[in-house]
Amino acid sequence: MQAIRTAAQKTLNQSMSTMGTTYVRSLAALPVIILALCLVLYFEGSGAPKFSSGFVLYTFFGAVTQVPATALLIRMFTLKSFAVGSMLVKTDILMTAIVGSVLFSERITSLGWIALVVVMLGVLLMLAGKINLSTIRNGDVFTICNVFGPVGLIAIGCAVMFTLSYLCFR
Repeated sequence: MQAIRTAAQKTLNQSMSTMGTTYVRSLAALPVIILALCLVLYFEGSGAPKFSSGFVLYTFFGAVTQVPATALLIRMFTLKSFAVGSMLVKTDILMTAIVGSVLFSERITSLGWIALVVVMLGVLLMLAGKINLSTIRNGDVFTICNVFGPVGLIAIGCAVMFTLSYLCFR
């Protein structure tokens, strides 16, 4: 479903602005979210949850970070290296696990660490053919900007925003 949504966003972004496409994505998800909530409330039978100030605050910041994350993702549609950006955005899984472990005392098991290494190796393998090694010179610091250009910075910014969103919702 995510691949279908992303393809639709890419098509929509050809005739709308980045923020317009971001808005449409959010608006289109609203009926799905309402349906999911109704189903959960119906099958759980426990009624609506109680809203504490902490719940509202975390939900607000989770939602607010989704907007720039989505806008950055959609911005990558206009760049030539969308495949590179898409792979770099997938580092959000790694960031979420590590930041969650450090800031929220989430425990990562040995198997979890192995999974994180596998994910990182997968991302690196997918990017291996896309890396512009000519931008790396002797003595230069290996940076995302040097290797991937602006798309790398946008993708990492997107991943950071999604990471903050996931952690707030968690």
